[in-house]
Amino acid sequence: MRARCCAWPRSCWPARLVTPNRPAASARHRGPACPVSAGPWGTVSRPVRRSACSVLIRGGTSSVGLAAAALATWRGATVLSTSRQAGRLALLKERGVDHPLLDTGQVAPAVRELYPGGVDAALDLVGTPTLPDTLRSVRVHGTACFGGSLSNQWTIRDFSPNEYLPKGVRLSGYSGDAADLPQQAFQEILDAVAAGQLAFPVDRVYDGLEQVPRAHDDMEHDRAAGKLVVRVRHSPATSPRL
Repeated sequence: MRARCCAWPRSCWPARLVTPNRPAASARHRGPACPVSAGPWGTVSRPVRRSACSVLIRGGTSSVGLAAAALATWRGATVLSTSRQAGRLALLKERGVDHPLLDTGQVAPAVRELYPGGVDAALDLVGTPTLPDTLRSVRVHGTACFGGSLSNQWTIRDFSPNEYLPKGVRLSGYSGDAADLPQQAFQEILDAVAAGQLAFPVDRVYDGLEQVPRAHDDMEHDRAAGKLVVRVRHSPATSPRL
């Protein structure tokens, strides 16, 4: 069985990869929301279960980091988010982050100044080099989630749980797909986008598939802060029939 995808409305995809939705938001808004919703929802929704929750996002100016901050803020959490570039801290503030933090490799001391007991939850998108420091930022009985690896370092050498994990702090991981985003939750996200209550930042839009190499180059060299979108225009003569 096949279905349409909101990000690629003229293509057919296996139905198991498609989440049904009412077209509350325009295609322009649905497109960026589709690919960035599942991961942030999977990593943020479980730890953020109450409006007073505090969340640290490591790798905050990545597209997933910005989407996670948007979702956490929308759910009423207080968000701390990091960037390695001082010039991007203002961007985080503009995107609704309560406490932008400069990431020098060690952010736990700065987090503990704001929250002496530690934050309730943390999402680490940088990878294993920063994970120990992220864990030290979390309170007892709080949760840290390993949700990505911008550093491209995925493994922990000579892992010793008692030495690696702070007492009472939970460590989880996430590497799911569209099936992990419930249809009802996705519809709530689209409705919030349509109502102007939630936005997923798009850094730039490229017109035409010939711009894909440029988009990849911009992504690989960290020139963007947010989602990169390639827009493909179909003529009636070349559009596939569904």
